[in-house]
Amino acid sequence: MKINLVTVTGSRTDTLKHWLEHYKGLVDEIWIGVYEWDGVTTYDEIKKICKGYKGINIFRFGPFPKYDWNKVTEIYNTITNSKPNEWWVVADDDEFHKYSLELNKIVLLFCKAISAISFRGKSLSCLLISILISLITLSELLNKMT
Repeated sequence: MKINLVTVTGSRTDTLKHWLEHYKGLVDEIWIGVYEWDGVTTYDEIKKICKGYKGINIFRFGPFPKYDWNKVTEIYNTITNSKPNEWWVVADDDEFHKYSLELNKIVLLFCKAISAISFRGKSLSCLLISILISLITLSELLNKMT
C-alpha cells in the first residue's frame, strides 16, 4: 500500500520547507503542482527548496489566470488521477495534519470497516448511511486506541 501526499503551490513558498519536514516520514511520495500565471512562477525556487528530499515529484501547470481556484482543483485532480489505485493525502502547503496513528494503520482500519459492510440489496442512500456509520465506528475505535 502506497500513500502519497499532494499540494498545489503558486505565489508563495515560505511554508514549503516546514511542510516538507512535517510530512517527509509520513508518506511514500510527495507530489507538488506548481501553479503559474502571466509569467509568474515559483518553480525554480520550489526545486531549490525540495533539493535533498527523496520521493518528490514537481510539475508545472499553466499559465492560468491568477488565483483561479477551479484550475487549482483541476491540478489536484490531475495529479491524484495519475495513480488512482493509491492512497492520497491532500494538504495545502500551509496545512500540517496530525494523526493519532501511522497513516498506513489508519488506511488498514478504514479498509476493514468498509469491507465489513454488506452491499447486497441496498440502495445508494442506504449504502452511504452504512459507510457513514462505519466511519463513525472507525473513529470511535481510533479514539479508544490512542
